[in-house]
Amino acid sequence: MDIIKLADHLRKILKVKQNDISLYLTSGVKDWEEYKHMVGKYHAYNEILGELNSLLKRMEHDDEGLSD
Repeated sequence: MDIIKLADHLRKILKVKQNDISLYLTSGVKDWEEYKHMVGKYHAYNEILGELNSLLKRMEHDDEGLSD
């Protein structure tokens, strides 16, 4: 599996996890601590997605530079 496929696979997993958390949060959480924990996980997944996207953009930019 090349790096692009791996990154796409990770992005799909993270988006599913974020969606699951969103659904959980909108259906009601048991307490404030659980809410904070789930929101923290959501933000962590968002940060990881941002880093993956940034990495892929840099790789794409580097590949374009090599073809010139």
